[in-house]
Amino acid sequence: MILLAGDLNARVGPNDNALYAYFHQWPPEMETIPPLMRRSSYDKTCNIGGLHLAHMAYRQNLHLLNGAIQGDYPGQYTYWSGHKLSTIDYCIVSQDLIPRISKFTITARAESDHLPLSLVCNLPFDLPKPQRRYQPDLTPGTGLKKIRWNGQVSERISNWYKTEESYRLSKAIMEGCLEIEESAPNMMTTYEMLIQKIQEFVVKPNSKSPHRRKTSREWFDHECITSKKSLIHSFICHKDNPTEDNRQKMLEAKNF
Repeated sequence: MILLAGDLNARVGPNDNALYAYFHQWPPEMETIPPLMRRSSYDKTCNIGGLHLAHMAYRQNLHLLNGAIQGDYPGQYTYWSGHKLSTIDYCIVSQDLIPRISKFTITARAESDHLPLSLVCNLPFDLPKPQRRYQPDLTPGTGLKKIRWNGQVSERISNWYKTEESYRLSKAIMEGCLEIEESAPNMMTTYEMLIQKIQEFVVKPNSKSPHRRKTSREWFDHECITSKKSLIHSFICHKDNPTEDNRQKMLEAKNF
């Protein structure tokens, strides 16, 4: 079973036919597996990232849940900032996971520009508990810390993406190559290698002694609580009845 989810910065348009037509391509023949439906989304924008995402999903026999399953049909926006709305966060699953899906929704979270994707599955009880395989442990005392993002870090990562090593790893994942070398016997191992390589650029040893960071929520007063409730209410109203009037009310509440 495969589950991919997160901010992919890809725009796949209102449906598959519109996406491929935008780039003057014929859509591939794709089987619609119940309870999935033919994809439909409120976001009408297409970009090259969306086309690459669709190609990858088709080659790997994966399926986008956004806008293709009851609970998110048509597909809701997942990102709102200023007066811009878009769908750039996705949940993608393998075919064998589809029959186990009981619910998929986009939920409200007022304090973030990205809205949470909620997926409920009926999985066998004997499955091992998932482990955090790719996220480095940054808790105090581990000796690791995140690197502050800047132009130099961006340039280093960009330069690495132009190397032969990056090309081979990315190609193996996109095309489903199962054996690119002895140290990468399958696609998931290749994916792990890619993640570990990227982590070298964004995590470094922490020379400072571990300490607890003091936090305070005194600024989150009654006005903040009221504004948050108002924003969540306007989001739910737009989700249930996506008229232009409700859309404007939601954006006004977001920018209050």
